[in-house]
Amino acid sequence: MVNADMKKKVFIIGASGMIGEALHKIYSRKEYDIVGGDKEVLENDCMFVDITERDSVRRLISQVKPDIVTLTAALSHVDYCEEFPQESEKVNVDGVQNVLDAIDKEKVSIVYFSSDYIFDGLNGPYAEIDEPNPLCVYGRHKLIAEKLVQNALKNYLIIRTTWVYGPEARGKNFVLSLVTRLKNKERIKVPFDQIGSPTYSENLAEVVEELVQKGKTGIYNVAGPVLVDRYSFAREICRVFGLPENMLLPVTTQELRQKAKRPLKAGLKVHKVMKEMETPLIGYEAGLRFTRKSYV
Repeated sequence: MVNADMKKKVFIIGASGMIGEALHKIYSRKEYDIVGGDKEVLENDCMFVDITERDSVRRLISQVKPDIVTLTAALSHVDYCEEFPQESEKVNVDGVQNVLDAIDKEKVSIVYFSSDYIFDGLNGPYAEIDEPNPLCVYGRHKLIAEKLVQNALKNYLIIRTTWVYGPEARGKNFVLSLVTRLKNKERIKVPFDQIGSPTYSENLAEVVEELVQKGKTGIYNVAGPVLVDRYSFAREICRVFGLPENMLLPVTTQELRQKAKRPLKAGLKVHKVMKEMETPLIGYEAGLRFTRKSYV
């Protein structure tokens, strides 16, 4: 293990994504040596890494010599995964296995990010001990990857989260995408029958850093503490960003005719992490205000 006087080296794989960006920001405030890696390199200090390239992953991890690997990289477009399951498996399953094969399992810990899509959404919100039953390809592959992590090493931390939003260079999350489309005067169909836990990215990162700092292992739900349906969430986005609510069209999920099935009554119970961590989880109203302040 690393010397107690040395900074722990954290390798964030997926550093240019929203969660990766937030983690880099939060870790930078603490005593860590941070290395970022991503397939889409948006920052000069971010190394190129494609988790589907087994030998390249092995060489890079050997070069970086991390103490902690934080794996946020994923193919997360659920409808795309449904249409192209082999590509989803290559990234979301084989890519995770490539990372696991490359690390020294006796010295390196891993933080893997999963999703509430591993559940069927019939009786949410879900606790860490609830039985998964994914409805779609993406959810099945995230569950397989969880089991790969659990079977590979003891020193792991699996973070289940959902509906993550916040500052993001690529602006692809639901909140920023909705804001952009409304500013372009688009009418947007938003389902009122999908219930989840909107999660502010920087709050998520703060809690994850505390879990890492305290040496926690196992599975933790880290999500916003307030459940809401997606249409009501969209209306709150409009209020916070000063955008017209009448451009939102409430519909059922079935009316959207999406390729992948969505868990409808989903979301995550966060009693475990709230009991063990000092960092409070914030509701979506506050999270949206923070997002608005950082929005350009």
